[in-house]
Amino acid sequence: MKYDFDTIIPRRGTNSYKWDTPEEENVLPMWVADMDFRTAPTIVEALQRRVAHGIFGYTKVPETYYDAVVRWFENRHRWRIDPRWIIYTSGVVPALSAIIKALTAPGDKVIVQTPAYNCFYSSIRNDGCELSANNLIYRDGRYMIDFDDLAAKAADPKAKILLLCNPHNPVGRVWTPEELRHIGDICLRNGVFVVADEIHCELTYEGHDYTPFASLSERFQQNSTTCVSPSKAFNLAGLQIANIIAVDDDVRRRIDRAININEVCDVNPFGVIATITAYNGGGEWLDALRKYLRGNYEYLCHFFAERLPQYPRIAARRNLFGLDRLPSTRYRFGRHDPAPARAAETDGQFRHDVRPPWRRVHPPEYRLSPCVACRRTGKDGACIGIQLKDWNRVFGYKYP
Repeated sequence: MKYDFDTIIPRRGTNSYKWDTPEEENVLPMWVADMDFRTAPTIVEALQRRVAHGIFGYTKVPETYYDAVVRWFENRHRWRIDPRWIIYTSGVVPALSAIIKALTAPGDKVIVQTPAYNCFYSSIRNDGCELSANNLIYRDGRYMIDFDDLAAKAADPKAKILLLCNPHNPVGRVWTPEELRHIGDICLRNGVFVVADEIHCELTYEGHDYTPFASLSERFQQNSTTCVSPSKAFNLAGLQIANIIAVDDDVRRRIDRAININEVCDVNPFGVIATITAYNGGGEWLDALRKYLRGNYEYLCHFFAERLPQYPRIAARRNLFGLDRLPSTRYRFGRHDPAPARAAETDGQFRHDVRPPWRRVHPPEYRLSPCVACRRTGKDGACIGIQLKDWNRVFGYKYP
């Protein structure tokens, strides 16, 4: 079946956090990870049928929900999950906050491989813990883990958790099984529990397969919990649904208790229906999306190589949008990541969720402007927006 990823869907005026937050109309928002594609048609149809029922009371999650999650991860990622291990919740960020609350005490340290998603920092801070930064190494166009530093940070008696981002956001690495085993062995030796944020697991390029951390060994399963959601891959973030997969009975009980304390134990009927439908019937659409995104990436690399050769990094698989090398730039990045160039890097393995209109492009004049939401609310975050001085000259039409 052919899916339509070419049609431009106007989103301004739809109460879109991404598009309606900036006060300037000529800002291209690239700071919120939702796509500008419509979700899979089968999901839209399932939601329409649910809406037609007309009653939207409290939701009981059915057995078919757990079956869909189990079947998807077994068929797509060769990881057999027991449905009893699954705790549903309203999102991966609330899940991370609840897990940290459940498994740490105030003053404990949480290891983060930086640069990292800004909500990691707020989750750690809000639960009274301290950040322990295991800075990734950028060398020869590729991010790598500093395993010596990780071992040193894990050896600290106050270190209780490693927040593992697999695939890594924002640097774009899809960690190999060997890298994940090295991480797991270090954490086991030092009694550090692994919390794997694997929300971007479906958005990888061909040849860079995602490996669930917990799937690598029984010991890793027992010493970890995994957070997943269909929201990134199927563009369902607004439906607020995610799953925590915890194998150890005591760990799962403690997390479930924290989920209830934080009042994120209820989900809405649309998130449940969308998850079941995505995992049961969305695979073909997702495969087509991944190919389309690869085409966008290759077009972008070609465009920069041809029209902006003075910025060669974009063509070298290092930086998806080349944001750290554009002229007349100014940045606002979170205080935890002082190097803005690093926060925009990728080595070409991990797909970006932006849906750019790659049609009739001419060399534009860019300037980067701060994330409007962060500037206004004072939040920490590695957020940027591109302000384009002339939309028509850049893209050949007025962007919606």
